Amino acid sequence: MTTAINAPQPAVAAVPGTVTCPACRAKVTSAPIERWTAAEAANFFVVPSRNADRNARCSAALAKLWNDRPCEVYECNACGLGFGWPHLSGSNEFYAITHEQADYPPFRWEYPQAAQHAIAQFPAGGLVLDVGAGHGNFSKQLPAGWSYYAVESTEVMRQRIEQRGHKTFTSLEHAADAHPNAFSFIVLFQVLEHVADFDGMLAILRRLAAPGAVLAMSMPYGPEIARRVAVATCPDMPPNHINRWTPPAVAAAVARAGFKLESHRVQPPQVRNVLYTAYLRTIAQAARQPRSLAGRWYSVQNKKARIALAPPLGVLQLLRMAPRLRSAALSANFLTFSRAV
Repeated sequence: MTTAINAPQPAVAAVPGTVTCPACRAKVTSAPIERWTAAEAANFFVVPSRNADRNARCSAALAKLWNDRPCEVYECNACGLGFGWPHLSGSNEFYAITHEQADYPPFRWEYPQAAQHAIAQFPAGGLVLDVGAGHGNFSKQLPAGWSYYAVESTEVMRQRIEQRGHKTFTSLEHAADAHPNAFSFIVLFQVLEHVADFDGMLAILRRLAAPGAVLAMSMPYGPEIARRVAVATCPDMPPNHINRWTPPAVAAAVARAGFKLESHRVQPPQVRNVLYTAYLRTIAQAARQPRSLAGRWYSVQNKKARIALAPPLGVLQLLRMAPRLRSAALSANFLTFSRAV
């Protein structure tokens, strides 16, 4: 699901002391940890050697979103949330450009983790709402006794979910109007890092929650992002990821909406994280050095040819990463469980 929900913010670079953490509302007095122009950010979202036209359109969309100013990234000293400033989600125009070659993953680490938690908390089953459901693959993890509903803005994905016999909604508002206080288990997988107005989203989720309902949310694990980025040399770039969440930041945000964070689980280090980090290193090198080996490889338009050429380039990146393989394997995500109170 493409999520572009924004709270009004001034599209200007801030001075220390004028920035407020969107999660815990503390004043951020430290200097920004990153600063990106629209052109710099666009080079990582759409490498120009692959498609110069898409890169130019992406740069223009970001310049429009940021009012022709740089976007800065701050880190809250109180709760640890990292966030872009201006605190704006990617626009629909931005996501239309960057998702021209995107797809939705068939499986996530958090799917079985969330399903097991739902079964343990509600043995008799109930109604589950999947927000930003993609193809609805989480439904495959649920046993009999659960009624699966999905919020998904993309029509093609909604059709796939409906073909399996499930009910879909085009928006959270639509779901809340149809089934208020109905869902005992609500899931958001890799959604909240994209949303600037998460207060508004969480408030609607509280309207949807039945008494004692559980809200399960997964997102990139903020405390490990800096170490993984250092190895990948590829930034965790706004506005796609406008928030870098930590457990204390999640606790502060959900509390305002009427939930209480009860627990969280961190994804264990995995070999696939190392391989993905090697891929990100290649993208970063292609963005910075178009004439490099990585840049020339990424400029190949034929996908089958790129796949055939990828293994030797991957081996080269792994050799360069060898001293820091542990950091490359670090937890990519975490999963939180909050209770409606």
